Amino acid sequence: MGKVERLAKKLKNYLATDENVLYVADTSPLKDAVYPPQLIVTNKRLIFRIPKMVGQTLEDFPYKAITNISIDEGMMFSNITITVPGSEKKIEALSKKEAQEVMRHVREVQISQ
Repeated sequence: MGKVERLAKKLKNYLATDENVLYVADTSPLKDAVYPPQLIVTNKRLIFRIPKMVGQTLEDFPYKAITNISIDEGMMFSNITITVPGSEKKIEALSKKEAQEVMRHVREVQISQ
């Protein structure tokens, strides 16, 4: 069972019946080696997940609410900034490849809607 399938199983109570996990991007273990945050791309929204010793914190961003998404590429890592009306969320320390994959999936979903 791959990373996407394992996470989809963990999140099954949080996902809509017609919602599918498309991609999971882990932040660098250098940022948090024990419980690295994840950015989850579904066909309905982006979910920022922070695992904890007991439980997790989830913050979601429906595609219809996202007014801008951008990547800031550094020498080693990339940051993604998601803008929704009245708020902005920065997800730090993604690999460049994972940040680009997140953007690709988001653009594909936005185009198909």
